[in-house]
Amino acid sequence: MEKQSKKYDIKDKKVIVDLFVLWLALTALSCAAINLHISLNKLGKKEE
Repeated sequence: MEKQSKKYDIKDKKVIVDLFVLWLALTALSCAAINLHISLNKLGKKEE
């Protein structure tokens, strides 16, 4: 039984790490998208 619980712990940790990495990637992408949107708006206002 102990071996099985250890396997589950390792799997859970891997899943948590995968979710954390995915969350970081999504956060970075959304920040980049927001920054790009702001930059484009500033460029658009300057051209007017």
